[in-house]
Amino acid sequence: MKISLIKNSVSFILLTALVASFSGCLYTNTYAPDSYRSATPIDVKAAASDPIVSGQGCTYSVLWMVSWGNSGYAIATHRALKNDPQGVLYDVKADLKVTSYVLGLWTRACTIVTGRAGHV
Repeated sequence: MKISLIKNSVSFILLTALVASFSGCLYTNTYAPDSYRSATPIDVKAAASDPIVSGQGCTYSVLWMVSWGNSGYAIATHRALKNDPQGVLYDVKADLKVTSYVLGLWTRACTIVTGRAGHV
């Protein structure tokens, strides 16, 4: 009985270590930011009345096995300019917000861009 319990415990520990080491092994489809060059007020027709806009893109992960989403700058910028698609985002500030519960069983990572919407 003791040997069976030890074997089961060792098997559980090995299985847990295997799952933890292969995070996202069942399905992964995510985009993440690498770098971003923002326009400056000199590059656009900047005006004091240009609105400050914000947008975000997020990726999600569940049980370390499945992840999906798009947290890239392109989607966050697109969402920031949703009311002015012909606009140009300048003076951009980018942030990363990560929310994780129960040691990462559910995780959300969002890229948030905030800047002024101007025109060329």
